[in-house]
Amino acid sequence: MTETHSAHSIQIDADLSSLIPPLSPDEYNQLEANLLADGCRDPLMIGLIDDMALLLDGHNRYRICQKHHIPFDAVRKEFDSREEATNWVINNQLGRRNLTPEQKSYLRGKRYNAEKNQGFKGNQHSGIRQNDGKQTAEQLADEYKVSPRTIERDGRFAEAVDTIATNVGVETKQQILSRENPVPKKEILRIAQLPPEEQNQQSVHFTSATSEWYTPPEIIKRVVAVLNEIDLDPCSNNTESPNVSAHQYFTQADDGLSRPWHGRVYMNPPYGREIIEWVKHLCSEYDEGRVQEALCLVPSRTDTEWFRRLKKHPRCFVWGRLHFSESENAAPFPSMVVYMGNQPDKFKEHFQDMGDIYIAL
Repeated sequence: MTETHSAHSIQIDADLSSLIPPLSPDEYNQLEANLLADGCRDPLMIGLIDDMALLLDGHNRYRICQKHHIPFDAVRKEFDSREEATNWVINNQLGRRNLTPEQKSYLRGKRYNAEKNQGFKGNQHSGIRQNDGKQTAEQLADEYKVSPRTIERDGRFAEAVDTIATNVGVETKQQILSRENPVPKKEILRIAQLPPEEQNQQSVHFTSATSEWYTPPEIIKRVVAVLNEIDLDPCSNNTESPNVSAHQYFTQADDGLSRPWHGRVYMNPPYGREIIEWVKHLCSEYDEGRVQEALCLVPSRTDTEWFRRLKKHPRCFVWGRLHFSESENAAPFPSMVVYMGNQPDKFKEHFQDMGDIYIAL
């Protein structure tokens, strides 16, 4: 049933809204522009549970409509329980195509953790539990077309994410599940086992504010050996005591993405969502001939668009995890060094002791 719904009667539930992956700033801005131009064409989903009207889908549309006083319609659906409404939200999100693997795993795990002990019937005399989670894992595996072991791993992952979010902050959860999250699941599980204060210390791995990972000296030494000199560091930490020695520096204040680059370039870009813009700019400047030779240090993320932009160039997949300068712990992600230029043999000579060298055919 679709009808105009009073905004004052809609309730936002924090637990339910946390199941919905946040939009990126660009996605949110585009949605806002669409709503301002065309109005709210798709109805919101309202879950009726007892006397409550909980918003189940359309949180971003609802917020924008409230902000700009845009009328909207809503579909009402009755649920017998909160658990039933939660499962509706999870399945509705899993039916969408733009989820990251981490988001899918988290949602399946949340449902598994909620349901695995609900269906067992205990015998108070024998103390036997007829369902210890195995049956639930099998049922959900059949529903989501994955293995029962995957469902069980999803449960552990979801529990770890929620633990870290509780101790560090909900924004950390959003970073863990984002498209540009460079932290492997096993690292999430490890960090979740740490005391709360240590989880806070290691939370820098999850936030875009930690996008500056200063180049380790062993990398700088090899970069200089390949390039002889560095004409430009477009992502310098500062010009007074730079981590990398170069003839010219661009800092954050200089907005290196808006400037032409030149000569021999070393780039260690910010590792947040903006990394693709830095990779695109480097590739463009090299293809246009303004950059004659370049090396860049980036996370080894083979599932990203920006990785595919670099695949034609020689690269070194670094063994183990780097210890970036000014960081006490090893990076929570693998790294690679990419070379652009006409001296691939020289690149191989100086980096082959750090990792496996690959050159596209």
